[in-house]
Amino acid sequence: MKLTLLLLTCISLGAYATGKAQNINLNLNNTSLEHILEEVSKQSKLRLFYDQQILKNLKIRQINFENASVSTVLSKTLKGKNLTFKIIDGTIVITEKKQTNYEIKGLVSDINGPLQGVTVSVTQTPSIHTITDQNGQYSLRVPENSTVTFRYMGYTDQEFQIDQNRTLNVTLVSSSSELEEIVVVGYGTRKKLI
Repeated sequence: MKLTLLLLTCISLGAYATGKAQNINLNLNNTSLEHILEEVSKQSKLRLFYDQQILKNLKIRQINFENASVSTVLSKTLKGKNLTFKIIDGTIVITEKKQTNYEIKGLVSDINGPLQGVTVSVTQTPSIHTITDQNGQYSLRVPENSTVTFRYMGYTDQEFQIDQNRTLNVTLVSSSSELEEIVVVGYGTRKKLI
């Protein structure tokens, strides 16, 4: 019995070490996080375990790794997100750092129509965030009793306490005083003569 337990432990540790030592090559642009994880799984031969809801709508603008370990790829890919990972018995397990309970969604606009690129974040946990798409739409999983901030340059920030309502449409108001404070300064370069 002890020998079997020891053998299983060694196999598990071997799988754990093998998973961490794999070399991953990725060069992707504007890709879903789920697709990146599937590529890491395929190249490393590690299984994946995660809740699809926590990865929904998460995209990575650019990712470029050459001969990187699984741990390096996952650490850098998940940096700044409300996600963490562990490699256990040949399986990559993705979980949330801070548990989210609700998905909110809606439209962000101003008097002229939908706004693209508005940052929507949990005030207490800014790493939980998203931006509106080209149609001004967003969706975000948030913890219970959260306050959500809508921020866009040239507009007044707006905060809302999340309650039972899962749809939150927001109209941002232009902040003319902020626009007047912006000063553009340019500097040139020149060659130093020796």
